[in-house]
Amino acid sequence: MSAKRPVPSDRVGPLRRLFPLYLATAASVGLAAQTVPTRGRTGVPGFVLGALAAAMAIYLLTSIPARWASSGVLTLGAALLVRFGELGGGAGAVGSVRVISWVVATGAALVAGWSLDLRSRSVPGFRRGIRWSRVGRSVVVVGSLAGAAALTLGPSLANAISTGVSAGDPADDSALERSTPLMSSQTLDMTQRPRLGNDVVMTVKAARRSFWRTGVFDVWDGRTWSRDRPDLSRVVGGRVQHEEDDLAATVGRPFRQEFRIEAKYSEVMPAAPSVVSIDSTVDVAQYADGSLVSPLQPLGPGATYTVTSRQVPVTTALLTSSSGPVPAVVTRRDASRPRTTERVRRLAESVTAGAPTAYAKVIALEDWLGANTRYSIDAPITPAGRDVVDHFLFDSKVGWCEQVASSLTVMLRQVGVPARLATGFVSGEWDPLLRAFRVRENQAHAWTEVWFAGVGWVPFDPTADVPLSGEAGSSSELGSWWWGSLGWILLGLAVVVAGAMPLLRALAAVLRRLRSAPTSLAAAMVEPAPAWVGSLEGRLERIGERAGRERAAHETMTGYGRALAPLLADERAATLGALLDRARYAAGAGEEDRQRAEQLAEQLAHREPLGVS
Repeated sequence: MSAKRPVPSDRVGPLRRLFPLYLATAASVGLAAQTVPTRGRTGVPGFVLGALAAAMAIYLLTSIPARWASSGVLTLGAALLVRFGELGGGAGAVGSVRVISWVVATGAALVAGWSLDLRSRSVPGFRRGIRWSRVGRSVVVVGSLAGAAALTLGPSLANAISTGVSAGDPADDSALERSTPLMSSQTLDMTQRPRLGNDVVMTVKAARRSFWRTGVFDVWDGRTWSRDRPDLSRVVGGRVQHEEDDLAATVGRPFRQEFRIEAKYSEVMPAAPSVVSIDSTVDVAQYADGSLVSPLQPLGPGATYTVTSRQVPVTTALLTSSSGPVPAVVTRRDASRPRTTERVRRLAESVTAGAPTAYAKVIALEDWLGANTRYSIDAPITPAGRDVVDHFLFDSKVGWCEQVASSLTVMLRQVGVPARLATGFVSGEWDPLLRAFRVRENQAHAWTEVWFAGVGWVPFDPTADVPLSGEAGSSSELGSWWWGSLGWILLGLAVVVAGAMPLLRALAAVLRRLRSAPTSLAAAMVEPAPAWVGSLEGRLERIGERAGRERAAHETMTGYGRALAPLLADERAATLGALLDRARYAAGAGEEDRQRAEQLAEQLAHREPLGVS
């Protein structure tokens, strides 16, 4: 008959002892499980399933210590997190807060496992065997190290591994009730003021900032932009076709981006120009300019796709020296004079009169817009029948990004510089914890693209030079620095607590002993205390700890023994404390003192009756 396998000591006792470990481990794995992409609903179900799986794993693996089972499932949770990316959630969710939540839960699970191990070794009662000052210090050290590792190494590792592609959740058709910048359109009405929310619409993992372009418009009628080439073609094998004027798609440097849609509904697939390939689970179509859409299956929350673009590194010197023939198709489509008023044409010619190159003309017009117009989302609507650019430049002089970019585009074409209007999103807010850009709906943008010989299409953002109109700007540099440095702060805290506390304790012990016998300082320095004194001091401290009374940093052995005597109901504690102080600080402690002290310590340890000697 085989012997029963022994139950690990940390599983013995009431279940409530295991509850903190269960709770923290389940929370950590549940948060990590939320990142796994599925075709069903994510979020709460993913958290619940992950948490239940973690708790059941610890409960069922009874043949190994609970702390080992917890460490195993925590490792699996961390692997999920690395494989499937950051803990970003739905629109508007603060990704950094979710990462911090995972860090806290993981650190708490590690500390709970360590504390459980310590309790299982104490004799006879687990609570009396713990020095809670050491537990508190260990909680700070372990938690800080776990947090520092997660914040400094975790995001970098997660960013280095592709999260793959996923269809995400089904798109929510209720989003069609209002116009959003994620809906595909053949036209752009410049007489409608945009009303955009603050929700996060996507996150982008990329090595550098860029515009995330969604569309290009070439034809202007004075109030509306439209596409010169409105037809769509299917993207086959993930290869995006480009026209001869898109030079960057051929000679540019590769630039990879990973997009995760957070909005409820998206028909467009934003990407940095010029796109050469895309990896996605849905059918993708493209316009001739390389803009991408998902016409058959709109994207929903959690949908991910990967794009490779090519971009030419642009410098002022390169654009200034650009020269050569402009392709006939570009001249016809993007350098011809669009419809506008005579005073807009004269203004464009006047401002660029002294500019010898295309680049100089762009800069001259941007400078003029910066000095004479202002940006505001609450700019007045262009009256019916009026040219939008004319009204903005000469009457209101206040407009939103589409009006500013339209004015630059129209005036450049008036002086023969090839230009077109592009729409999409600015790069967004850099999240140093997630190592990704978080893009909100109100970061939808419009800018001007200008064609240069040997370079191709180059974006210019005229709103960068246009001052705000009564709207206070804000900087998040301090907050970004704080979150980005938090991992190193936690690491420093762990080092300080782990290294400084023992030093402080040693210093306190020296000061305590110096204060206890100032008159005997010279003797103590000349003749050190016998070795047995320190050994018996430690023994008395352990007796006190088991009784629930630790020795204070300032306490002499005499004072400590007096404090223990009523707790132990034994005056021998006070006698032993006084004897140890006398032996340490008074010269001439002999064999008789040693024997007496050892006898008292032995009697206290076994609590012999007072009559025994």
